[in-house]
Amino acid sequence: MLRRASWQSARATIRLTAGQRLLIPTCTTFQRSSSTSTRNDDYRELTVSVWPKVNQPEQPVFTVAVLSETYAPWERRTPLTPTHIHQLVQLYHDKHGTEQGQARIQVLVQPSARRIFPDQAYAEAGAIIQNDVSAADVILGVKRPADADSMLPDKTYVFFSHTVKGQAENMELLQQVMAKRIQLMDYECLLQKPKTAEHSTAAVDPLLSPQPFTTVATEKPPQLKPKRLVSFGRFAGMAGMVDTFHAVGRRLLYRDECSTPFLSCPVSVMHDTLEQAKDRVLYMGERIAYEGLPESQEPLVFSVTGKGGSVHEGVLEILQLLPHEQVSVADLPEVMAQGAGRQNQVYICPVGIPDAFERLSGYASFDRQDFNNNPGDYRSVFADRVAPYTQVIMNCVYWDARYPRLLTKRQMRRLVENGNDRYVCILRSFIRLGVCLFCILSRSVPTLLFAGS
Repeated sequence: MLRRASWQSARATIRLTAGQRLLIPTCTTFQRSSSTSTRNDDYRELTVSVWPKVNQPEQPVFTVAVLSETYAPWERRTPLTPTHIHQLVQLYHDKHGTEQGQARIQVLVQPSARRIFPDQAYAEAGAIIQNDVSAADVILGVKRPADADSMLPDKTYVFFSHTVKGQAENMELLQQVMAKRIQLMDYECLLQKPKTAEHSTAAVDPLLSPQPFTTVATEKPPQLKPKRLVSFGRFAGMAGMVDTFHAVGRRLLYRDECSTPFLSCPVSVMHDTLEQAKDRVLYMGERIAYEGLPESQEPLVFSVTGKGGSVHEGVLEILQLLPHEQVSVADLPEVMAQGAGRQNQVYICPVGIPDAFERLSGYASFDRQDFNNNPGDYRSVFADRVAPYTQVIMNCVYWDARYPRLLTKRQMRRLVENGNDRYVCILRSFIRLGVCLFCILSRSVPTLLFAGS
């Protein structure tokens, strides 16, 4: 058996029986010697020299790059963790080498002292740490680059661009993308095609039909919406709730000169893990249960819109870690009638679309399908049913210009003029702290006067 020495020539004697052929691997060159040691009818021996081929074409390399986040100074997130990169590298670079013809993966990571994972962790996972990503086939980020001019032409970028709804503040970015012939893949647009729903069927009575196993469709299959493959809804709700606790603590300290357990809750960016954030909220809840909230405070009501949505569920996941009582919109007047006094819990009021909107005329009961089809035929009653009894509004609803606003500036002004200034925190209160659940201008509660990051 002839074995090739790595990058060294080899000389060996090979015995071939009658009818056998010598096969030389493509990775070698073969030179037959001028002399033959032995030859007879049974076998022959050949002396050969083997050298490795030089200038072998390398396996094709597919290069992925991870950008350092520059759009917001507090952004610590990353599109790929060191574990992801280790899995990618191991998938194509195991100890046996790559399979012939299979692309190898190379991962470039721009250095960042702000990122949640240190550069060393990426290097140990198999990434190359460098600023130059011009060799990348795909460039990944969480948010768009702060400087659109820094984007490389004729490349594929993947990040949240916030352009798909025509956001005016990012149109310059979109123009740069088109001018530089960039293929932009927005996480928001990565959708999974829904499976076709099965028809509702009813079996035909075998006693009445000659074909007892026939089924008859009774209605058309429902039209299912495509599911987003990348969605931060739940995590946006959890992070927004943690940040709101921090804002509530500061607001009560400033406005009412009250020190509360909410002051012990750092903003979400200051936690390394979700478990760490939840532990802090649980500690805060223990203090509320034991010490109570200041006696000068009315019952603290958190109204959470978007009932049933992923952001709404994320908010509740954190909020329900506190000692609480969940109430309905109809219960709010009775809750607020308790007046000021020491409270050892908070009140949570989930708000659904039927709680906040009613038809201008016609149907007495709320029809969600009609609301979706004819949103202009409805008006918001949030200012009458919910807002007068709420200290903290967590607005978790989707909104565009087709729909009536949940709470208008005029309605908010009227509430304050009528003496209802109990608001501790709505969107604007924690936007001032650099925190926002939604960063789209002119949302359903128009307190956002500038685009957040």
